[in-house]
Amino acid sequence: MGTFQDFESDGASRICIDYLNDGSCDTHETKNLGDDLIDDLDSYMEDINDRLTISRMVNDSIIRGMVNAVSQEAAEVVGAKELEVAMLKEELCCINFGNSEIDAPISLRKHDETELQEHGRESHGFFNLSVKEQLERLGKCIANTKGPIFKVSSPDITGLGGNGEERLIVKNDLDEAFYCLKATLKVMCQQVNKIAYSPESFSGEWKVELDIRKEVEAMVFSTVVQGLQCEYENQLWDFRNLLALNDRFNEISSLRHELDSIRKCFVGPEIGNLSSQGSIKMDFHRKVLINHGLPSAQPLDENGRCEVSKVSRLPENFETSALKHMSAPELYQYCRTVITGLKREHESTVQKMTEVNFELRRELLKEKELVKEKGPFAAFKKDKDFEKLKKKIPEVIAKLDNIVKENEKLSEFCNHSRDTLGNLLTENCRLKDLLRGQKFEQSWAEENFHNLVGDLKCAVCDEHIKASISEEIYKCIIREMGELINCSSGDLDMKSRIKQDICGTIHEGDFHAIDVASKSDYEDFSFLQSSIIQNIYGIIYQEALGDMSTELTGLEDKCLKDNESLGFLQRKFSEMENELSMKVEENKELNHQVLVLEDLINEKNRSLLEVTALLEKDKAQLTEETNKLLCLKTRQDALLSDKIEELVLLKDKMEDYLKQIDFYKLEVDKLNMTLEFSEDKLKKSNEEKTKFISALELQKNDLKSMKEKDNEHIKHMKSICHVIQGLSKSFGDFEHRIKESIGWNNVRLENSSFQLHTLIPKVNVLRRTGFLYKERLDKKCSDLQKAEAEVDLLGDEVDTLSSLLEKIYVALDHYSPILQHYPGIIEILKLVKRELSEEAVKTI
Repeated sequence: MGTFQDFESDGASRICIDYLNDGSCDTHETKNLGDDLIDDLDSYMEDINDRLTISRMVNDSIIRGMVNAVSQEAAEVVGAKELEVAMLKEELCCINFGNSEIDAPISLRKHDETELQEHGRESHGFFNLSVKEQLERLGKCIANTKGPIFKVSSPDITGLGGNGEERLIVKNDLDEAFYCLKATLKVMCQQVNKIAYSPESFSGEWKVELDIRKEVEAMVFSTVVQGLQCEYENQLWDFRNLLALNDRFNEISSLRHELDSIRKCFVGPEIGNLSSQGSIKMDFHRKVLINHGLPSAQPLDENGRCEVSKVSRLPENFETSALKHMSAPELYQYCRTVITGLKREHESTVQKMTEVNFELRRELLKEKELVKEKGPFAAFKKDKDFEKLKKKIPEVIAKLDNIVKENEKLSEFCNHSRDTLGNLLTENCRLKDLLRGQKFEQSWAEENFHNLVGDLKCAVCDEHIKASISEEIYKCIIREMGELINCSSGDLDMKSRIKQDICGTIHEGDFHAIDVASKSDYEDFSFLQSSIIQNIYGIIYQEALGDMSTELTGLEDKCLKDNESLGFLQRKFSEMENELSMKVEENKELNHQVLVLEDLINEKNRSLLEVTALLEKDKAQLTEETNKLLCLKTRQDALLSDKIEELVLLKDKMEDYLKQIDFYKLEVDKLNMTLEFSEDKLKKSNEEKTKFISALELQKNDLKSMKEKDNEHIKHMKSICHVIQGLSKSFGDFEHRIKESIGWNNVRLENSSFQLHTLIPKVNVLRRTGFLYKERLDKKCSDLQKAEAEVDLLGDEVDTLSSLLEKIYVALDHYSPILQHYPGIIEILKLVKRELSEEAVKTI
């Protein structure tokens, strides 16, 4: 018996060791598998990115080739249409030439009118046919030019959420232009019919109408060509916008991949929590089984269940050996000890289970308090995946910060460039102001110099004129004074002669003593006159004296007048002499001043020469400075032009960066949306956690039910005790019967024991095999239960993945026109659609 139990314990311990080794290997393999899966996903994403870049390059090259082909086709169509227009103009000229023959003489006009009309009708019909053919060709060419362009651009436009309104507008514009051209040509043909075949057509009106038609044709064809050119330019702009949108879409996809990885990192901690909770369950079950008093050799499965069946503590040959050698009270005592031992073990297991339950409750309360205090992320702090998420989220924030920093750097660079430009402009304005000031000072100095030279020349001329005038005046005055003196001396001579004659007639001898020469002494002359008059009074008769007195009074009056005039003349002469002396002195002074002025003028001329030399030097220096300043100005203008170009480029870059900032703002909004979506997912995960807590509560209820079952089991054991007491009584009755039949049975038993002694090892072997088969059956049952639980979990994961697949399919179906260029993705979409339809059919 002891060997058998030791064998069983050794086998169980080996099984437990193998199980633990298998569990460690499984965990190691799961870790390796997770790393391999991550590496495979990274390589797969890199392959997808490479393929996407290759597909972008291929699409760009295809689009460029198509654009070049379309532009060549449009150029060929335009050239063909221009040739057709030239042909039409030549035909119109021919028609004009044919119709201009109407201006022929009247004699030939009647004869050739029918021929001209027939020829004009034939040419007109040919012209109408050619116009119709050309219109049909033009319509086909427009349809051909419209076809490939819109085939290329339409999926991109529709794929990016745009409508087909732009295509309809372009088509309508082309059709309207085509129909307008057709209508104008019809009207033109009708007018040609009217003009060509009307009897009242004139050459002047015909020429005017032809000019109008030519202008109308030129306008129509120019509008058509301009419309085609505008359409082509709009299509090119659309292509460029599509390329930019593709780049943005690629950036959005890369950001979406990053957010998807973040979402996976969010999912990781949830799985970790589930596994940790599963491990708690495992520990709980193991503790319960250990506390039940099961041997340490009994292995446990992943669900914490015991794989070993309930083995009775009674020995194998209890029925034979124990009952043989025991009496009824010993058997009763033995059963009682076994039952009390079972009770004690059960009570100890129940106590340990309650302790474990209370510990779990404490942990749950702690987790709830952490969730209340620190939010829904408190449960994930110890997980490595959440740390990865923490690392990835700051990386995304750092990228956005880099974008903001680039914008700030660009704004700082723009401000610095603006400041430098402002400084350059202020320096340029300052230099311009200095140039203007120097030019103004130079012009002012030159004007002052010219004014000084002119003033000096004028002063010299005035002095020369004054000197010449003063000389002429002095000469005239001297001449007049000489003439006056000569006149006065002649008058005095005449008077003296008259007086001498008169006196000679009266007394020739009395008058010889009169000194006439003393012409200058007027007082002596008057005295002589008075003496002469006294002598005449005394000598001449009174009659002659009367006559003479009258004459003498007249002469006296005349003499007085002459004396007065002589005094006046003498005064005047003295004044004139004084004036002449003054004038001479003034002339001397003026001559001296003239000499001084000449010296000053010479000095001024010298100073002027020196000043002119200095001014020439200054002028040369100023010219050099002006040349230098002009060179600086040209350089500054060149620098300004360069800076303006740089500013224009910077403005363009600023506009691009502003567009990028708007785009990044949109991306940030999208990221915020994705973060909100992830928060919703976290809320869902919290809800799942609450569900898990409710499941734990259900487990608690199950534990309560287990307790109730244990109580029922205790009651059942009590009933068994009562039954055992009744059995002891029956054993007493049965003992008497057995004693009676023991003798007979002993004989039979000895015979049977002798016969069955050989069968005992076989029975033991069969029991062992049955026990092993039972263990295997229990293992398989536990494995099946485990598989069922895993299948349930996988079903839940499949449901979640199918819902995710449906969302991804809806999103990709929304962008299916863009993804038509990627055949692999379209095939994956078809497979996803097929699988979803099959799953829907299966669920139905």
